Amino acid sequence: MSLAAEAFVSQISGKVPFVHVGNQVVSELGPIVQFTKAKGHSLSDGLDDVQRAEMKAYMELVHNMLLPAELYVQWCDDSTANEISRPRYSSPYSWPLNHILAYQKQWDVRRKM
Repeated sequence: MSLAAEAFVSQISGKVPFVHVGNQVVSELGPIVQFTKAKGHSLSDGLDDVQRAEMKAYMELVHNMLLPAELYVQWCDDSTANEISRPRYSSPYSWPLNHILAYQKQWDVRRKM
C-alpha cells in the first residue's frame, strides 16, 4: 500500500458516510455537517422547519430501526455471517487475525442485540 493510501486509510474511522476533501477525511453524518458549516455551507438551507423536523425523524428511524435490522441480518443469521459477512470483513487481514477480528465483530454485534 502506498504512503498516501496508508494515510488516507488511517484517517477513516471505519464509519460511513465519509467525505474526502483535499487531505482531510471526515466520517459520520454529524462531523460532516459540522465540517460543511465550518466551510460556510448549510446542507439544509432550502428546508423549512417542518421539513427539517421530518428529516431528523427519518434519520432517527434509520439509526434506531434499520441499522439494527441490517446488523442482525449480517451478523446474527448464521448462514449470512458464514457465507458473506465474516469473509468480507476479514478479507484485508492475514491468518489468524482475519478469523479473530471477524469473530470479535460478530460477538460484539450479537452482544449489542
